[in-house]
Amino acid sequence: MREVIIDIKGTQGIGSDTEVIEFSTVGKIKKTDGGYTLFYDEGEITGSKNSTSLEVKDQSTVVLERTGETSSKLIIQKGIRNNCFYSTPYGNLMIGIFGEEIKNELKDNGGSLKMSYTIDQNLQPISRNTVEIAVREVQ
Repeated sequence: MREVIIDIKGTQGIGSDTEVIEFSTVGKIKKTDGGYTLFYDEGEITGSKNSTSLEVKDQSTVVLERTGETSSKLIIQKGIRNNCFYSTPYGNLMIGIFGEEIKNELKDNGGSLKMSYTIDQNLQPISRNTVEIAVREVQ
């Protein structure tokens, strides 16, 4: 596992009502059989006690898992809708995640990942999301 700096830009919303969140954090990258996994804590960024792992498998699948105050396991697969569990301090939800695009350019020492997906609940759209991640070695 290598220590890296992870820059994340997330855009979410529907239509012209969108919100952009950008942050940088120190994390780790690990090579796996099918790709790479990124690990980072969200505490410094959000004030929450969440840890995040982002498992990237080739160009078609990303598994985003959060543990802590909120927990979720979102499976983003290009062209496929997955039902995913999302837990918050206010209750639990079953949401649908439809993967629109995954562009994986991660390598041992960093790289980038871009993914676009929609979220729905009971087949009613909640948001369209784009996440752009840049990873670089700690100097």
